[in-house]
Amino acid sequence: MPTQASPYSEAERDLSARAVAAGVKDMTPSKVKRWRGAGIIGEPERSYPGRAAGGGSGSIYGPEALERIVIADPIVKATSTLNEAVLVLFWRGHPVEDRAVRAAYMKGFQDLFKLITTRTVRAVGSRSSRAVADFVGSRGRRTAHRNPRLREWRERLPGTMRERGAALDRLLQDLTLTLLDDEDGPKGPTPELVQASGMGEAMTERLGEIGPIVPSFPDEHVRAIFRAFAVPSLSGLISGRPFAELEGARDDMKLTLHYFETFAHVVRRVFPSRWAFGFGLVADGARTVDEPLLPLILVPGMLLVREMFPGPEIDQSLDLYRSEMPRVEAQRRLLDALDSAAPDVMAKVKGLGPTGFLGLTGQENARLSKPLRSWHDANPEDALLILGDPPGLPP
Repeated sequence: MPTQASPYSEAERDLSARAVAAGVKDMTPSKVKRWRGAGIIGEPERSYPGRAAGGGSGSIYGPEALERIVIADPIVKATSTLNEAVLVLFWRGHPVEDRAVRAAYMKGFQDLFKLITTRTVRAVGSRSSRAVADFVGSRGRRTAHRNPRLREWRERLPGTMRERGAALDRLLQDLTLTLLDDEDGPKGPTPELVQASGMGEAMTERLGEIGPIVPSFPDEHVRAIFRAFAVPSLSGLISGRPFAELEGARDDMKLTLHYFETFAHVVRRVFPSRWAFGFGLVADGARTVDEPLLPLILVPGMLLVREMFPGPEIDQSLDLYRSEMPRVEAQRRLLDALDSAAPDVMAKVKGLGPTGFLGLTGQENARLSKPLRSWHDANPEDALLILGDPPGLPP
């Protein structure tokens, strides 16, 4: 009886076996084929074994394909779909096919649109933007007690519980209309959104005589970005750009988020600052979303900002973040070291003044002297970044 031909190539079976030997125990030829189709693995290379091996040509996956499988395996298992895995691989800077990234973006935008609209169609039988917005608003209002972010937003709004619920309903309606690019959507962040999200409070925060960073909020730039931040426009930004621009926007946004998070940590640690001048608000928001959503929204968001504001200001800001990052990271490491050495003392810090930490007694400041000197001696490069070249530390 003739043997049925395998649906998988020799190269797929070989790579599957090598992956299993490398620790990816559930990698099958079928998965190799699907991952190649999704762009996680590149195409196999042509091989020419030569006359001694029978001549002709074949295909083989090289070491890079095996490395991609090993890297991608935990990411695929942690995400819901291969499309999400591709976005995460791209966001983390791992090799992934250009076509796969674009396809994952298009599928991601379709899924986001469906997430917004599908439940509405089932509930009220309408695809209109107004019906979708009404549904999202009312559902958000009813379920806010179960959603930490929506509950936090509602609690920042003024009035009675009923009035706050109605304001949250309107806020979510407006956000939905903006995402759907509906002509009835607001032309800028509404007062409810500014108050509920903390945007206005974050951008106008003061520390004594320092601040506000943005005297008037929202300004014309914020309103312009808000109006353009719709699913259709974000999708169009991805489809028409060279892959190198997508990579550049990704790297710029990752730098921005890393700086914001590090700077906010340092500021909040030594000052009574809730929002760290807005940096903390952005960093907190990024930490609350699933990782695949970061590249889906933030990469086209960076492309959008560059398109709307083509002047030098964005690159100047990025250069500042890049140059300041080593110093801010060193400050964070110093605070971590002092927290570890004297957590009870550091918990009392109320600020930072010209002579050291504020809110501490003389004895408590003296307790920090020894761990500070030990840190200085053990980390001369960090000390130079923070202190410059000081004449010396007190014994």
